[in-house]
Amino acid sequence: MKKFLILFVLVFGMGMMAHADETTWTPQERMANRDAVVKGKVLSITRFAEFNETESMWVATISVEKIIKANKLVSGKTIEVYFLSSGSENDPSPRHVHLNQGEVADFYLDVRPLIENKEVLFLAVPADVKG
Repeated sequence: MKKFLILFVLVFGMGMMAHADETTWTPQERMANRDAVVKGKVLSITRFAEFNETESMWVATISVEKIIKANKLVSGKTIEVYFLSSGSENDPSPRHVHLNQGEVADFYLDVRPLIENKEVLFLAVPADVKG
């Protein structure tokens, strides 16, 4: 049990340090460290999966107006982008993204495996949305 607790604290702490680092990136660092960047408009938002009362995975359909940094998953006029959120605008979590239908922004996207290693576009932190 003691080994598990130490491992949990180390992994959780390292994850939080990496997360905190992402929120302070300059625009150049954000561009370099993300897999794709698009300018677009949020057409729709749907809950994909609910993990608990305060956290769900959501998927937004985004109309692509301009590809700023290309990736094989950015093709066509619309893309699906996944993100974590509570669904509340008053969410204080630094890792929960909040999007609004009709919102126009630059979206800095990661490519991550989701189900059965299917790769998807993912918004990691709120700072990855620049409107």
